[in-house]
Amino acid sequence: MLAADPFETLDRAGVGRLVAGACRDARDARPDIKLGICGEQAGDPASVRFLVDCGVDYLSCSPYRVPIARLAVAQALLAARRVSADVLVALVALVANEANVAHGSEEDAEQTAMVCPPIDAEFLVLHALRIKGFAAAGAVAELTGLDAAAVASELARLVEAGHARHIAARDLYQLQPPGRERHATLLATVPQASVAGLREHYATFLDLNLAFKDLCTAWQTRAGEPNDHTDAVYDAARIDELGQLHERAEPVLRGFAGAVARFDSYRHRLATALARAAAGESRMFTGVMCGSYHDVWMELHEDLIQLLGVDRHAEGSF
Repeated sequence: MLAADPFETLDRAGVGRLVAGACRDARDARPDIKLGICGEQAGDPASVRFLVDCGVDYLSCSPYRVPIARLAVAQALLAARRVSADVLVALVALVANEANVAHGSEEDAEQTAMVCPPIDAEFLVLHALRIKGFAAAGAVAELTGLDAAAVASELARLVEAGHARHIAARDLYQLQPPGRERHATLLATVPQASVAGLREHYATFLDLNLAFKDLCTAWQTRAGEPNDHTDAVYDAARIDELGQLHERAEPVLRGFAGAVARFDSYRHRLATALARAAAGESRMFTGVMCGSYHDVWMELHEDLIQLLGVDRHAEGSF
């Protein structure tokens, strides 16, 4: 039984798999292709989030749904950290200026625009390298939510300062001891309210982590032997279980995002990996360094460990 009318809200488990697979295959064949969705589902906020994660370029729906669709797309892009800091600051300044001009106060407009502080690119990039170990610039941009130009500039500065090194043969970056020290210094400045908000949901996350590890084992092995993934029924059952675990994790992921906004990108990246696994990409379950569900989950865990100051060995969570 479907939870919602499939003519109003996209059925992610069924049609969603086809959409995710079609988007992936189309971009593999032609990276610059423009992809669009036409239908009432394109005006449903929950469906829009999924479609944005799939990489759809534009939506088409009934005229009365267009304002809601536009708002949902904007919210999805913001939640996925796909709007650059410069654009956000410009928007805040524009809105503040318009509001204050209406009241005849340009001075107040300047002060209001300054309420939105610039993103600390140094900490975010150092933090991303600390979490990932080795990372390409694109992966750092994905994890931090910064635009490619800002990441490239900060990485170059960190390399020049000796805080990171660039492995040219693989085009990867790695944190160096001075960078680790600098990261630790900046880590101590993270607002305690944010840390407390993350800690509030951490115990529940650890319970989910245990279930996820068991599920990964069930995906990789079968009856004590390596799973060769030739049994479609068995694999489908494990993917369904992963979907159920993701549903259980949703409130926790939203709780993390409520404490630290950039954590919402984990929720969307996990949803995308799940959709791709359900669409037939077996590596999207436990694959390594490919954006799999396992990759993103482990990054999320390491991010939490760093921000909460958890001793992984003492905690016994791996």
